[in-house]
Amino acid sequence: MENVMPNRRDFLRQTSLLSASLLASQIGLASGKPNPVILFTSGWQTVNIGDIAHTPGLIALLKKRLPQARLILWKRSRSETVEAMLMHHYPDLRIIHGNMVDNVPQSEEVKQAFSEADFFLHGSGPMVVAADYLEAWHAQTGHKVLVCPEMTYQVDIMDELLIDPLPADIKAKVVRCGYWLPDEATSVYAQAHTVLSFECHSPIMAAVTGTPCFYLRQPQDTIKGQMYYDLGLGDWTFEIEQTTGQQITDRLMQVTNDYPAARQNVRKALANVDKQYDQTFTLLKKTWLP
Repeated sequence: MENVMPNRRDFLRQTSLLSASLLASQIGLASGKPNPVILFTSGWQTVNIGDIAHTPGLIALLKKRLPQARLILWKRSRSETVEAMLMHHYPDLRIIHGNMVDNVPQSEEVKQAFSEADFFLHGSGPMVVAADYLEAWHAQTGHKVLVCPEMTYQVDIMDELLIDPLPADIKAKVVRCGYWLPDEATSVYAQAHTVLSFECHSPIMAAVTGTPCFYLRQPQDTIKGQMYYDLGLGDWTFEIEQTTGQQITDRLMQVTNDYPAARQNVRKALANVDKQYDQTFTLLKKTWLP
């Protein structure tokens, strides 16, 4: 097998190089210029070193593969410390700020960057997918949507990434909630029609109350997301980078059109949990108790 399969480290390195080369060639072809202007959005928060690291990592990639390109960073959070670090290492980088409202730039520097850019890179794919099914849900049911964070940092980004881009008539049907504790969240989930979450914890709390729940699994999520498959909820688990908004919408409409069957699906999953608990504690009793 060693003669056939590449070393894992070599495979990852080669795959990364290939992806970078493809990105570079696509930008060159799209712009038709030897020195394109690339506008990219990044830097959603500064309270997490992993999130901070995304930005210089992308800059390094672009500079290595497209050294002739001019780079404009549309930074979504402001931080003099982080921006000083970026400018120290990349003095020719241009950094801009500004929000979008109804798909219209609200700052002159963003408008100017839009007019100059030959290529735009955006890193909020999952949120775009979410906007798709929010609009479809309202259009087909007329019901309201509650948008709520599971983590504190999401409070600061959910308006800009998820709510603000929605059309005015859809936005009017969206209820925004701040950060809350599990007891309050669970009491609301118990009254919800269906819970859709990018985090794996809220669907658990929803399922315990009998509410159908979708888990939109991101590639950086850990192995704990496997539990939804193990519980028989694979039809409600969506690997987000392999899923379209329409696919999620179609599944949501299936739940809506046969809600009793969806509730039964939740009960079946909970029965699987009880069965596993019974087996585990039976084994514990035999092993540890006299």
